Amino acid sequence: MTRYAITLAAVAVSLTGLTFGQDKKPDTGESLKAELASLQGKWEQATTTTPGQQKNARIVKEVSGDRETVHRYDPDGKLLQTARATFKLSEAGPVRVFTFFNGEVIDGLGKGRKQSKAISYIYRLDGDEWIEVGGVLTNEAYAKDVPYLTKWKRVGAAVRKPAAVEGDAKLMQGEWAFTAQTAEGIEVPASLLKQMRLTIEGDTFRVTSGGDVVQEGVSTFDATQTPKAFDVAVTGGNEKGTKWLGIYKMDGDTVTACIDPTGKKRPTEFKAEKGSGLFMNVHTRLKK
Repeated sequence: MTRYAITLAAVAVSLTGLTFGQDKKPDTGESLKAELASLQGKWEQATTTTPGQQKNARIVKEVSGDRETVHRYDPDGKLLQTARATFKLSEAGPVRVFTFFNGEVIDGLGKGRKQSKAISYIYRLDGDEWIEVGGVLTNEAYAKDVPYLTKWKRVGAAVRKPAAVEGDAKLMQGEWAFTAQTAEGIEVPASLLKQMRLTIEGDTFRVTSGGDVVQEGVSTFDATQTPKAFDVAVTGGNEKGTKWLGIYKMDGDTVTACIDPTGKKRPTEFKAEKGSGLFMNVHTRLKK
């Protein structure tokens, strides 16, 4: 996997053509466990192109462990049907697949009907949005139909507001350029960093490349440690779901940080030598 190491936010952003000590393949098992944890809870259908579902005013699915329960309602809010199934998650290259089986209608229309055949669809989970694309895999019941796309929104999802910050975190508010970057001993060309921006608002950060958001998350700073330390939780975009450890130092409108992208051991000095697995960036504040 290729990465940009984001200094202040301890974040990685995809960088085509450069590989920085990433010889090991991602742990798919752990990644899918994290994805399963993120799916837990209640979801409501937001939009769909599924044939025959337009008549349903509302569809809600509840995920608990490896079971999903789907409730369908009519336009007046009356429950039409409740179905339940077991599911598993898998991965084929960059594609995530949701497969459900042992389905049964437990209430309403068709109560008692069972579906033992495994049915799969492609999906993507991005925060509080769950996107599924069906009708394109060979074992799908709907493969004979036109492929469909359905978007689900997490029920009760709240828009997160940046928290109030003090100390160094307050000093870091605003927009920063990427002045320099070293990734495991490799200096990243300035031409590749020119389009990168890091914006910090409250305790949240956002990384953009050419204006497109490529990563976002939450950061916390601890100026009582030596060197000063910060932690990051990546909540969206590249490396979503990971937690990183870093150290930083400030000199006016310049910030230098060194990061461990595995989140296993915090760096102790500002070096990112070959084989260290570390990244080091220098940011300068953009003046308004």
